[in-house]
Amino acid sequence: MSRNGYELRMLTTVNAFLEEARQNCNCVASYVSRVVAGRCWIASFRPEGGAATQLTVEILPDTGEMIQVKGRYNRDPTAKELAELAPFRDAVLARVAAAKEAGHASQ
Repeated sequence: MSRNGYELRMLTTVNAFLEEARQNCNCVASYVSRVVAGRCWIASFRPEGGAATQLTVEILPDTGEMIQVKGRYNRDPTAKELAELAPFRDAVLARVAAAKEAGHASQ
């Protein structure tokens, strides 16, 4: 998902988790089992087309809520970063809500 010069990339492989952890010096690689179990999604927030992650984001799949957002060395995000991330948060929430609605409508 890309917007305003930024992108939110879901981490979907073990190598992606390892690279994210290496780049940001954080423990995100330890979340692989949670992702596999469906307890969370992990995403990388970065400038569009950029190789370096700006923020690592933990998302609850049942609500779309971003419950943890951290920068390099687990620093808290700046107000500017949170503002840049906000359209993505809104889009994720809307997609999860739409998927839930579609799921309920088909039952």
